[in-house]
Amino acid sequence: MDFGKVATQMGDLFINLSTQYSAILNFIFLICACAGVFISISGIFTMIRAGDRQKQQPVWSVVAAKVVAGASLIELSMWANAWSATIWANTDPLEISAYSSASGDYTTKAMYAALGMMAIAGYVTIAMAYFQISGLGNVSQEGRGSKIGSILSRLVAGSALISAVHLVKYFE
Repeated sequence: MDFGKVATQMGDLFINLSTQYSAILNFIFLICACAGVFISISGIFTMIRAGDRQKQQPVWSVVAAKVVAGASLIELSMWANAWSATIWANTDPLEISAYSSASGDYTTKAMYAALGMMAIAGYVTIAMAYFQISGLGNVSQEGRGSKIGSILSRLVAGSALISAVHLVKYFE
């Protein structure tokens, strides 16, 4: 098996896919915005059902978690930018087209294309954190700490993946 040929084919795959990164990212934002609307509507319906006095569970924490998570998913691009700018101090992680328009030799193009895929994975990771926030109101007091830890780790990991373009500076 010729590993050089396999590596070249993998590089070609990432380079060809990188021309579609902005469309993939827009699709992810659209899916997350739709899910955010549904989660927010679910929170509003939970608030409407709060009139049932026989419920044992405090409803307002459930409503707050769903509304905050839904609104955050609707504006995922803004929140992802805020998290990555705050934690990793990068200025413009949303310039996904920079990953596909890399100049230079084949290796640099392939590296940029792979880092672009990592950035897209970062947006999905941050979206998963906001999906977890929507369920935070339904968690017991004992399980809330581990759930919050999982949410924070997803936010940090997602913002690190989005900020992966800074790694390229060290390879140049």
